[in-house]
Amino acid sequence: MRRRRGLAGLLTALLMGMAATLFAVAPAQAATGCTSYSLQFCLGPNNTTLSTSAPYCTPFSNGSEWQVYNNPVDGVQQYWTYSNGSNACIQVNYYPVTETGYNCYFYFYVPDEGYANAHITFGWWDTGGTKHYANVVNENVVSGWTQLQMNDPNGFTGGAVGVTKIQFQDNNGDAAGSSYIGWGTSSSFGIEEVC
Repeated sequence: MRRRRGLAGLLTALLMGMAATLFAVAPAQAATGCTSYSLQFCLGPNNTTLSTSAPYCTPFSNGSEWQVYNNPVDGVQQYWTYSNGSNACIQVNYYPVTETGYNCYFYFYVPDEGYANAHITFGWWDTGGTKHYANVVNENVVSGWTQLQMNDPNGFTGGAVGVTKIQFQDNNGDAAGSSYIGWGTSSSFGIEEVC
């Protein structure tokens, strides 16, 4: 004889199904990389060593001021280095495609990993050679693509016109060795420029 489920039985089954859905562990999502097309450009990092002189700039055991991390949560290979207080040992440069007259927006990829938890101060230069500053990115609270607020002196909100270089250094103000500065190794996960 077939037994009918009462309302209480249906509610219990429904709640158990919802709980199983809510608490299921989802697999890690692969990060979506930048793709270049008309007026969208993918900028890769150009890492430069400024100094390896003690006591402020002591390279890693392999002689480099930065390292490569190949096994991150988001599947994106990343560079990383320690914060270095007020002493610059490296700088990372990105060279945008300067589109005359276009207001361009810039998005920095923050690796989703423990090797990216520092504050990064971005400087940028215009076509006249004047340096400006974008917002500080706190890698400890964001991951994935985050917009740089360029603070353009011409009044554009978020974006800027005539950007020729974007740069950050390891002298980010965080105490030396207290945090990790992380950035993508390729143009697919560097800075995305949208004009």
